[in-house]
Amino acid sequence: MKVLVDGRVYSSGAYDRGMGRYVDHVIDLLQSKGHEVCVLLFQDCHLERSSPLLQACGIRYANYNVETLAPTTDLRYRDAHNFTTFLSKLVALDGFDLYVDATPFLSPMRFDLLACPVVTICYDFIPLKLLHDYITNEVVVEIYYNGLSRVLKADHVISISETVALEAAQFLGLAPEAISVISPRLDSIYETWTDTNDGEEDAPYLFGMVGGHRSKNPDVAIRMYRDIVDAGVAAVRVNAPTKDQFEHLKDAGLLKGIEATYSVTEVEKLELQSRAHVISHLSLEEGFGIPLLEAIFLRRKVIVLDIPMNREILGKSDRSDAGAVFWLDADNQVLPIETFSAFLQMDPDPGYFDDVRSYYLGHWRDSATVADRALQSAVDASARWFSDVQFKIFSSIPGSFCGVADYSLCYVRSTPSNVVLFFSEGDQKTVSHTPNVRLAAHGEYENFQKRHPGVPGLFNLAFSQALYPGIELLQAHAQASDVLLIHERAYVPGLWHFKAQKGELDDLALSLPRSSERATSAAATDLALSHLVNKRETAEKSRPALSPDWLVARPITMVSHLPKPVLAKMHEARQADSELQNDLDELEGSFAFVPLGIDPRGGPAVARAAQAARRRHGVQADDIVLGHFGLILNDIKRLAEIIDVTARFIARKKAEGEARRLFFVLSGKIIDQKLFDDARAQFARLGIASRLIHSNPVLEDDFDAEIAMCDAVFCFRKQIRGQLSHIFVRALSMGRPVIVNEDSGYAYDPRLVVQDRSLEVGLQGVLQTICNRDIAAELRRISYAQYQRHHRGDRSLQRILKKKRPWTRFPAARLSVSRILRTLSSALTWKPQPSRTL
Repeated sequence: MKVLVDGRVYSSGAYDRGMGRYVDHVIDLLQSKGHEVCVLLFQDCHLERSSPLLQACGIRYANYNVETLAPTTDLRYRDAHNFTTFLSKLVALDGFDLYVDATPFLSPMRFDLLACPVVTICYDFIPLKLLHDYITNEVVVEIYYNGLSRVLKADHVISISETVALEAAQFLGLAPEAISVISPRLDSIYETWTDTNDGEEDAPYLFGMVGGHRSKNPDVAIRMYRDIVDAGVAAVRVNAPTKDQFEHLKDAGLLKGIEATYSVTEVEKLELQSRAHVISHLSLEEGFGIPLLEAIFLRRKVIVLDIPMNREILGKSDRSDAGAVFWLDADNQVLPIETFSAFLQMDPDPGYFDDVRSYYLGHWRDSATVADRALQSAVDASARWFSDVQFKIFSSIPGSFCGVADYSLCYVRSTPSNVVLFFSEGDQKTVSHTPNVRLAAHGEYENFQKRHPGVPGLFNLAFSQALYPGIELLQAHAQASDVLLIHERAYVPGLWHFKAQKGELDDLALSLPRSSERATSAAATDLALSHLVNKRETAEKSRPALSPDWLVARPITMVSHLPKPVLAKMHEARQADSELQNDLDELEGSFAFVPLGIDPRGGPAVARAAQAARRRHGVQADDIVLGHFGLILNDIKRLAEIIDVTARFIARKKAEGEARRLFFVLSGKIIDQKLFDDARAQFARLGIASRLIHSNPVLEDDFDAEIAMCDAVFCFRKQIRGQLSHIFVRALSMGRPVIVNEDSGYAYDPRLVVQDRSLEVGLQGVLQTICNRDIAAELRRISYAQYQRHHRGDRSLQRILKKKRPWTRFPAARLSVSRILRTLSSALTWKPQPSRTL
């Protein structure tokens, strides 16, 4: 095979230590089996031109820095998209058969690579076990979670020990057959070493490496060494990996009576080890434990903590380890001096050292075959995974401010089959660990389509940073088997807005209609006079001729989630406000209708989290919680009115002596600070300040828990663009009654509907209904039944992907993408909506 090995380690501080040597070892194994190896080098590479690696392997270059991180999350994600796309193109250009991700926890981050099978090396899970010592800030969190995803999603994993392989299965759910163990190889000098003691015995001394990381247990190790010195049992010699660590120990006065060195050469280290009577290896956590195995190869006694990794190395013999190994309880790290002194006098069984040595020599002889099989296993696993891909989808993912991101994940979670999800914006942590999803940079779309032309695609067009990249992919790659999910009816304001935000109005100007001089001039005129570039508000409200030039004509099926009541309310809103426009007027009868689906969000874990959330906020079992979810601003959701009426209702109930307290949860990011401050002031003025709860959950599971802790949620909407609320279907999936306004078109039970013309009276009445235990219980059952009948994600997805849709009354027409986009292009020539409607 032609194999690309990631060489980020050679641009890191670990290039000449254990990790760098392990990558060297893997490369040697692959080459010994006849594989053609190329190494991908990065900025600030530590290798010298005379390095044997540069002579033995092909070399490629990636213009990314491994140790200097982009200053913001947005820039780091941009680098991740660019790096993933770069890898994909490089693999395709040079015809690599497989990619070895040798250092998944180093930056730059990447997403799943679709261009070839991937083998990932897993070194340890120490940061997960010593969380607060390693995962110290948001940047580290981003990179570490990304690395975990690379291990989880690899086609095959090479682990450096049996212990780490078991942890990969336990922590990530990897199948044992998806993991191969190849232990690090010692320097050849340890394999050929013979005792050359000339008969002169050194004074007994203990030798130990003192690392600065928490996993190396430096504080306890130094304390034990001081106890040994103070008791006069043996001298102690230690080596610090760096001068900085040595100076720290010295300045802290910890080296009194201890002979210390730092940054010794391999030959000097061997000399210190081979003359020692006992070698200390007191790490709390190890991925392998090279110093321990070096000691065994030198036939030295060892003092170690009783941890799984040490048991793995030292357990390769059936003989007694008495006199060879001094075990310490890892949970009670106290050195019994008298017992340790007696241990130093014992003679170990030489056969014990022989057994361990023999095992690892045999393991290394077999490692080339293990590596070769790992590559083939990755190829086979990749082929199996992609043979079960049901569809590909382009969207943003959670982390943007667009509900369509959530819809995408709902469909991903609603199928047991495999899905490739292309995205351009959002937080990858929310989907990276989903086993049936390969999360891909949108720049990989073209290469994937070439490799897998028969996989149908879903495109989401809605307001998010992914709107324009989605249209660009449609322009270039949409095919007859693809489906366009249409979630609303006004897109052009979004196109203008996001292009302006990104400083890409040049692109927009070049995309204007070209079918006639009149159409081109009219569109350019309207752009020049729009609110984006002209604050004088002088744009004319004109609609010149349509043009199909916006997009190359491609057949595609268009599906809408908007039911007739929502469309009717949108039509009424447009009649009342002549400036409201429907970009898709001429296509309205052509959309196939499929109800918006969502994966089930209830369940024991969410229920427990909901109960915990109620306790955290001081809500008792019999209290009533009302919730509003989404951005906190007064827009088409009529939030200011909801807050006002709900606050006065809660205050009235309190004054009436109602035993069941009422709470109001505002969950979401505060956009309108004045609205939020006014709400708090009103609740305080009414003597119910403690009944207003604000939260802004970051994790999706927490968001589900907060919906589930509510007894009812609000979901009001003025249908300007035509939208179905994600919160609406999400609450239904958990059996939570949803209070809606009549103008939303969401009505499913008249007892939960508020008439917009008499909002206060209607809302007071609905709230009173929610306070009735029996009716509230009935409404919960009805809400969940509504979800089961109309909004189950698996059924919705099946309908979307099915070629024939006899269940809908709308004609399921095959249309060209140009038809929808030429309608959008016509809207470029009339005044876009004010930003409040975005």
